[in-house]
Amino acid sequence: MNKAAKKSVLVFIFIAFTSHLCQGSDMVWTNDDMDNDWHNDWNWINGAGTEPTETDNVWIDNTDAIGGGPVITGDARANIIFLGANGAGSTQLTVAAQGDVTAFELGLSDHPQAVAVYNQYGNASFTSVLNIGVMGEAMVNIYGGTLVSPISLAKAISSKARFNIYDGTVDATAGFTMPADTKCNVVINIEAGNLILSGNVIEDVEFWAANGWLTGYGSPLNICVSYDEQTDRTSVYSVNVYSHGIGADINKDGMVNLEDLAILMEELIL
Repeated sequence: MNKAAKKSVLVFIFIAFTSHLCQGSDMVWTNDDMDNDWHNDWNWINGAGTEPTETDNVWIDNTDAIGGGPVITGDARANIIFLGANGAGSTQLTVAAQGDVTAFELGLSDHPQAVAVYNQYGNASFTSVLNIGVMGEAMVNIYGGTLVSPISLAKAISSKARFNIYDGTVDATAGFTMPADTKCNVVINIEAGNLILSGNVIEDVEFWAANGWLTGYGSPLNICVSYDEQTDRTSVYSVNVYSHGIGADINKDGMVNLEDLAILMEELIL
């Protein structure tokens, strides 16, 4: 391949790689009006003087220092939302019950000293990926509505990822990536909600629970999983069938294991 051809290929690759990052404006959250309103134009530093659109990259950092993070109460659009990417500090983004977010990507804690929290009561859809814990500490709390997105947890060994599904539905059929290293600091806790995955991944779910990555009401013994052949989907949910929790240390030996489950089942049968 001659130099001109090589250069053309490199330029093409660069454009393809940066196409989503470079388009639109960079919108920086300032909360100048101190009302935590995503839809208030005065709360953003940008060239257009408006709230973000589908072509804009959104930067939200250290919101505890500026009165709080944005709350989305209506339709919100963005290209990539960076939550906790530019430095240390705690950052929050909340989607209210009437909120509806559509974006290409949402990334949490792309800085080793950042703590990023995403709260969802409404609906959200991310086309590319929801990255939970890129480098720092990240927490996603789903309180209701529907989240549709490929999901990746704890991309770095140093990151910490917490994914709580208290209610609602998480549709991750487009992709669900857990860490390759079993020592990664990841916990997915499911209570009233459910997680939907593509294919028959029951064995994967069982492995995640055994590794302590997946719990229901705080215990892996509360996790339930089912596979539907017609839809080729696996549903993960939890059932808290015992008053003090199926995952409780019933025999008081300092561990939660199958011995506790056996005692519980004996009590239920009796």
